[in-house]
Formats: sequence, structure tokens, C-alpha cells
Amino acid sequence: MAKENLLSEKLTEKKKLPPFTKKTAAGCGILAGLFIIVVIVLAIVFGKGTPIFDKVKSPTNQSPVTLSASNSYKNAKIDFYQDGTKTQELKSDNNGKFSAKVELKERNNKFKAVATNEKGKSKTSIEINIVYDKTPPTISLTQPQSPTENSKIEIQGTSEKITEIKLLKDNKEIAKLTTSDDKFTFKDIGLAEGDNKFKAVATDEAGNQNESGEMVVKYTPKKDAEAKAKAEEDAKVKADAKAKAEEDARVAAENNTDMIAHQLAVINAGTPVRDNDININRFRFLLKTIDSKTTETQQEIADQTVTGWNLMRKDFGKDVSLLEFMETANNSIPANYPGKYSDIVVSLIILIGHS
Repeated sequence: MAKENLLSEKLTEKKKLPPFTKKTAAGCGILAGLFIIVVIVLAIVFGKGTPIFDKVKSPTNQSPVTLSASNSYKNAKIDFYQDGTKTQELKSDNNGKFSAKVELKERNNKFKAVATNEKGKSKTSIEINIVYDKTPPTISLTQPQSPTENSKIEIQGTSEKITEIKLLKDNKEIAKLTTSDDKFTFKDIGLAEGDNKFKAVATDEAGNQNESGEMVVKYTPKKDAEAKAKAEEDAKVKADAKAKAEEDARVAAENNTDMIAHQLAVINAGTPVRDNDININRFRFLLKTIDSKTTETQQEIADQTVTGWNLMRKDFGKDVSLLEFMETANNSIPANYPGKYSDIVVSLIILIGHS
């Protein structure tokens, strides 16, 4: 009996526990696997009468919980203690079993029971500890390269130790692991062409869950990337060719304008003129200006100007220079004029001819 009491005192001796962390909660989970063996050993050591608590989940996020025990004295008075304070008085049944419903506080919750039989003999259970944890685990994913030409990638993230991580792709679970530290890696994750949407769900040992933000990885197969690069190169070649053609057209137009302006200056002077003749610049200006106001080409403008000028001189006997006639025609064009230059020339001949 003395040996039994000594062993009981040592087993029920209060010891100061280290501060609770997620890591100590993980330790509680590992110890739970040994619980059945401990129950058998205790029954042998203490014999009948000492309450033995049934296995209970710890850590847990549920409260209240019901604690059950067996091996107590039959029909005995049970003094139930929570964190050293008697909170309930119960009675065991004919088989020495009893249960108690308890509210848990955050972190550690210590329970023990004292069974007293009808002869006044008492036996005390081993104190058990239940960790109550309702804090969701942290979880985040690390964005890999996107877009990528690789059809399979690694997805990394961070969470908490001993946490189950489920990887979801387009809201469907595709992989699962349990962390050994605060970092994790899913390898050889296949990608579909286009956008692939990933997120992770973490569940800690207490059953708390948390979800990461969504992460998008775009997969562009290499053949598509090559085709895209070729298309971009072809587009650049076409754009360069168009720019060159426009520049060539501009230069040709300038050269054509210079040639027509020179011809008009010669007709105006009635004799050949030098390339730097001042009237060439004036005719060039008039050609461009009238071209921007009317529908005809510069060559048509020049031809209609010369024809109208000759008609006015021959039919109406008006002696004005070609340059003066063209300047008057230009000044006669109304603002936002939508019509033909030839109509302006005809109107000008009639106006000048009858003046």
C-alpha cells in the first residue's frame, strides 16, 4: 500500500508547465497516441478504484467537452476538479464509470477526479491537460514566375508546424501535406494552358482552419511563345515597311510639288528660271494650300490654274500674271470648302472677266 501511495503522489505531483505555443500543442498530439498504453498500465499499477480518464482530443477548438472516466469505485462519490478547484460532485455508476461536461478556457485546462467509496476510502486520478486553441493558423503562398513556359512548377508557402495543408487549383483539391516546420513545398504541380488559380487551406491540430489568398500562374506553352514572338516580329516588319512607304510617298510628293512649282514659275515668267527663283517657293506654297482645301491633286490644280489663266487672257483680255491669278483663286476658296477647285477657277474667270 505504501508503494502504491508513493507512486500515486509522484504521478499527481504538480509541476510548472512551459508557456503554451503551437509547438507544445503539437507535442500534446504526439502523446495522445500513447494514451491507450498508459490506461492499461495505470489500471495494473493502481488497481480498482482509481479513476482513469478516457482518451480526449487535445489540442481542440471545441468547448464545452464531455470527459468520461472508468475504473472508479462503483457507486462512488466523485469530486471533480478543474485547474485545482472543485467544480462538480458526481457519482460513478455500477461499472465505476462517470462523465462531466466542462467549459474550456484558452490554452491549458487541467482536470482530475477523486473517487471516494462507501467506506470513505479515496483514490485520485492522474491529472490530465486539455489544450483549448481557437486561433486559426497562418497561411500564405509565394508567387512563382508568371507567365511561365514550364508545364510543372513548385508551389511554396509558409504556415505553422504540424499543420495540414491542402492545395486547391480552381477550387479543387489537388495535393495535401503536413508541415514539419513553418515552410512547405508542393512539387511537380501541373499547369493547364492559360490562367491557373491556386489557394491553400491550412488546418491545425485543434481543427482551426484558414485560407490563403488566391494566386494566379499563367502557363504559356513554348510553341505559343515562339508563335507570339514571330507574330510580333512580323508586325514590326510590316509597320517598318508601312513607315518607309509613307516616307517615300512624302518625299516623292515633295519632289513632285517642286517640279510642278518650277513649271508654274517658268510659265509665269515666260522664260526659264533658276532653281532658287523666289516664285517657285510661292507656287509650292499655293499648291499645298489649295490641295488641302479642295478635292483635286496638285497636278490637276496646276493644269486648271494654267487653263483658266489662258482663257481669261484670250477671251476676256485681262492681263494678269499666273501667280496673281493663282493667289486670287486661293483667296477665293471659302473656309471648310467641300467642293472642286475647278469651280473656284470658273467663278474667278467670270468675276474678273466682267469687272
